[in-house]
Amino acid sequence: MENISLYKRSARRAVLHLWSLFVISFLAIKLKLYDIFWWFDRPMHFYGGYVSALLIIALLFKAKISFSSKKFSVILFIGVFLVGVAWELFELFVENNTGADLVSMRDSIEDLIFDMSGSILAYYFYFIDQKEEKKISKIS
Repeated sequence: MENISLYKRSARRAVLHLWSLFVISFLAIKLKLYDIFWWFDRPMHFYGGYVSALLIIALLFKAKISFSSKKFSVILFIGVFLVGVAWELFELFVENNTGADLVSMRDSIEDLIFDMSGSILAYYFYFIDQKEEKKISKIS
């Protein structure tokens, strides 16, 4: 029962943040915020890493497989890293097909660092949520 409620909460949270990320990204492109503010992609990558981690957490709950904390965190961080790498490859594809200047080695490394930083925040909130869930279970 505990995993079901954690899954539902995690899934709702992940979907809400995913939609927020889409809306913010759409508005940022329309308003040319990436061109106006050279640093704008940094918080977007941070938030993207956060959202990726939330989605992976929800998927891990849905799988109903028990993992040790260490294995859970390794799967989570590798998953977010792979999502970040996939995004960088997408940027490279867009650059090669549109002539946009999106990719450099330094930018890609910084983007991945911000992706991973966002995932650490999501993991922290997950950890806090787990502690609260255990306290509630003990009281019940």
